Amino acid sequence: MEHNLLHAHIIRCIQKTSTSNLTDALKEWDFHEVACALSSSKNCALLFKKLPSELQSEIIFLLSTTEIREVITHMSEPEIGALAYFLDETEIERLKQIVPTKGIIKSQLERIQEQKEDIKEFLQFAPETAGSLMHDSYVLVKENFALSDVADRVDSYLKTHDTVPVIIVTDTKEHVVGRLHFARLIVSDPKSEIRDIVSAVAIASSNMDQEDLVALISQHRRDDIVVAVDENNRPMGVIHATDLLKVMEQEATEDLYQFAGVSHEEKAVEPIRSAVKYRYKWLLVNLATAFLAAWVVTLFEDTLSRLVVLAAYMPIVAGMGGNSGTQTLAVIIRGIATGEIEKNQGIKVAVKEVGAGIINGLIVGVVVSGVAILWQEDPMLGLVLVIAMVVNMLAAGLFGTIIPLTLRRLHMDPAVSSAVFLTTVTDVLGFFVFLGLASLLL
Repeated sequence: MEHNLLHAHIIRCIQKTSTSNLTDALKEWDFHEVACALSSSKNCALLFKKLPSELQSEIIFLLSTTEIREVITHMSEPEIGALAYFLDETEIERLKQIVPTKGIIKSQLERIQEQKEDIKEFLQFAPETAGSLMHDSYVLVKENFALSDVADRVDSYLKTHDTVPVIIVTDTKEHVVGRLHFARLIVSDPKSEIRDIVSAVAIASSNMDQEDLVALISQHRRDDIVVAVDENNRPMGVIHATDLLKVMEQEATEDLYQFAGVSHEEKAVEPIRSAVKYRYKWLLVNLATAFLAAWVVTLFEDTLSRLVVLAAYMPIVAGMGGNSGTQTLAVIIRGIATGEIEKNQGIKVAVKEVGAGIINGLIVGVVVSGVAILWQEDPMLGLVLVIAMVVNMLAAGLFGTIIPLTLRRLHMDPAVSSAVFLTTVTDVLGFFVFLGLASLLL
């Protein structure tokens, strides 16, 4: 009796409510109750036709085979098309098996299925984006589904696929809510609703860059998939952790090559001509910066001719500054790649690297000055070396932070040219400070 009253209430709601408002009007009942109400009515086909197409797609397979044939035969071509838009390929194939073998209904469904396959084939995503990595190995279920509904969806998928699908949970507007793990599906009460056992899942725009995608998954370490969504947060595909591992390996290799001024296209076993083609441009850039450093040295010809021993310490000052800068670059570029350094943290990171540069400069400077005092017996030379070392390593920390962060702000890859610019700074500044102080104090 109670069920009869409920069914009658649902039927009256459908009859009195306009189609555009039915989704909200019926949301207090689950799909099973609405389907049972339709099945209890002699006007099942007419009531079904009044439902919104999206709601029809959720209810149709809860009806009996006879009822499905009845409602489909009462629908027009545009109505069948609107319904099929919300069905996946396996559901369309299942519907084709139920409707009459001949006639316009099956032809209509086949045409819609072909259109969907054509769209999927020609839907191309830019390379190195999340969309280019995603797979269609998933099934969609609503958060108010019962576990039996999920089992039916998975069973239908497995009949036409060899892989186990990811179960993505959405709300009534197709927005991603989370995912359902198979373990939870097996051990949960069959009467449970999906919303009670759904787990969070990482979500990424299908247009997200691969490097940003790697940073995202590093923040969700327990997830083995990412759901790619469109601009309306509707699922378009899933990206597996194995694909992201390949991306991480590829990105790390590219960054290493770019950091060294080598094209990522170059292979170990290639003709000499290819190696030259990929490398000579960056070598010429480095040559230009070396001439700049050499020009700075010529400004202090008189000092060098008077104190030849300074030439022995010049590579030490410049080299230690370069090494310190390389350490800073490695940390900053990694922080940018993994998302560890946010856009508003530049000053904080720069202060930390400058502080580390000053302290390391003092440590190294004291050691070098000690060697100089013992070797040359000149305390002033030791003082000059300490000051030059501190200033150069301070600059290495500062510019090792500023250069990659600035390149990122300019939408350029920080790994490509940061090392060249930083080497120029440490060489030029190191020579200028060291020889300039020597001219004044020695």
